[in-house]
Amino acid sequence: MLPNRELAIQELKIAGEKNPGLWTAHSYHVAEVAELIAEACGNLDTEKAFVCGLLHDIGRRTGIA
Repeated sequence: MLPNRELAIQELKIAGEKNPGLWTAHSYHVAEVAELIAEACGNLDTEKAFVCGLLHDIGRRTGIA
């Protein structure tokens, strides 16, 4: 199940507190660009694109493995 935007933002915030770093800002940039790309395509779900972009590096919450 894909979380909604608010839950994804909350999860990234928690992850950033566990493992601080620039990776969280990077994730926001990826989310914004993914949303813009989805919007430009016209037939993609912008909300899903944003959430997937935001959480693409969520595994870093435990550190770089």
